[in-house]
Amino acid sequence: KLQVRTVSLGLQPRRIAHLTDSRAFAVAAISDPAWSTPGGGGGDMAADNNTSGLSDKSPVTSADEVHMVVFLDENRLEEKDRFVLDPLEQALSICALKFKDDPQEYLLVGTAYSGDQDEFEPTAGRILVFKLTDPSATSPGDGVASGGREEDEDDVMS
Repeated sequence: KLQVRTVSLGLQPRRIAHLTDSRAFAVAAISDPAWSTPGGGGGDMAADNNTSGLSDKSPVTSADEVHMVVFLDENRLEEKDRFVLDPLEQALSICALKFKDDPQEYLLVGTAYSGDQDEFEPTAGRILVFKLTDPSATSPGDGVASGGREEDEDDVMS
């Protein structure tokens, strides 16, 4: 029997990956203050299917949008941690993987910067590598996800 449960994140989810060993989900999501204001696209994004003109093919982002990676507990679907991306940066791909000689599971997030409205293709981005370090932590900011910070990131298209 299939069980379906809807969980409101208060965000627009764009990509999702399951980290089996950490018993967690990683969700690349967007938050925009205009979505919660009257006349700004308003309220529940899933209910009205309003994506504020965003498309998976368009790297263009507004200055008001906040792009992030949110880590959720696999069972309770409660937020464990989040990593906010740089302004005008968005996650385009996300996957969980293990390297050949390392038993630790990692989350890789490919990003792109969309600074120039005239550019069709992004010209800069990053590959962020996260390691979930404490699967038992239950509240945001507990340091569940490590990595993706300045000392751990690799610039890829500069």
